[in-house]
Order: sequence, then structure tokens, then C-alpha cells
Amino acid sequence: MYHTTGLVGIDIVMAGIQKQLERMQYQSIAGMVDAVSFIREDMEKTSPKVPVDTGNLRASWAQDVQVGLNGNPGAIFGFTANYARRVHEMVGKGGKDINWSRPGSGSKFFQSAIRRNSTKITAMIGRRMR
Repeated sequence: MYHTTGLVGIDIVMAGIQKQLERMQYQSIAGMVDAVSFIREDMEKTSPKVPVDTGNLRASWAQDVQVGLNGNPGAIFGFTANYARRVHEMVGKGGKDINWSRPGSGSKFFQSAIRRNSTKITAMIGRRMR
């Protein structure tokens, strides 16, 4: 005769774990939204700022934060103007500075904002996860 043993209440424990995982996923998405918005604002306040000629580049900002097909949250954000990459990478000839029309603006504005705020970005997401 075989005796079976089982864990009483395991279904309740597993349901609780699943609920916490879903909460953490939602909170991480909220943290990413906070971080992406912060990056956008930082590029307007801190040099190098987003260059402005007609305003089209700044207006082309787009962001999408969601759970991907793999079940992991992720963020895609940046500028959609077809010339955004060219402006971002633009450096003066012979190492000379470009005379940007907006004071404080310059190349590498997007990359610079992410790099200088990487610790803040991580903290924003972490705060939401607690």
C-alpha cells in the first residue's frame, strides 16, 4: 500500500506568488514610465539639450512601455524624425564646435541624458518595485 503525502494549501501559496509577480511586473512598467519621462525632461533642462531649429525633432519624441511577448516589461523611446540620428551624431569639422541655434544644445543629447542619469533611472524603477 502506497501512502501519498501532499502539501496542503500549496495552491493558495502559488496563487499568492503569482499575484506578487503580476504586481511587480505592473510596478516595473510604472517605474519605466517614470524613468522615460525623466529622461525626456532632462534633455530639455541639462546640456547638451535637444537642438531646435523648427521644433520638429523635439516634437517627434515617442515612447512605448509595455510587457513584451517574452513576458518581460520593456521600454522603447526616442525621436522618430528621420534626421534624428544624424543630428544626434553631428560633430563639428576638425573638432570645432557647431554653432547650435539653441543655447546649451548639442550632439549626443540622448546618449548623454541616459548616461548621466543611469543611477537615477535604476532607482526610479526600484522605488516602484518596493
